[in-house]
Amino acid sequence: MNTKIPIPLNIPKDEKVQFNEVSFVEKMTDYQLKVFIKRLWNLLSTMANVFEGRRKDVPDIIDRIRSGISWTEKDVQDRFQYGVNERFIIQYDTLKRQFVLLDDEKFEPVTAPIKAMSIPEIKKLSKRKKG
Repeated sequence: MNTKIPIPLNIPKDEKVQFNEVSFVEKMTDYQLKVFIKRLWNLLSTMANVFEGRRKDVPDIIDRIRSGISWTEKDVQDRFQYGVNERFIIQYDTLKRQFVLLDDEKFEPVTAPIKAMSIPEIKKLSKRKKG
């Protein structure tokens, strides 16, 4: 599948549609296929709801897919996010969930990576330190 231009979700009009990626659907009964589509549709909805408070781009793309609207890789947020303070550039790696302080002139790390944590994780950690 071409990842540069995702294929919008729609009802195929051509009987020559290929099923190489999902060959198992050819063996399904009409009822099984309907249940499969319903469950997939519901899982996409649940996934969009879970991401709603965490990332804006994921639920937006899922909603586009469910509505048959095309999207591109440009609609997905970049892995690295940046912030600037007086002395450092703060790099956040969304994949590794860590912060790195970068020199504001050479853009080189000045400290070891700092693990990102949620508030519940921080509270749990502070309880351990106190106890």
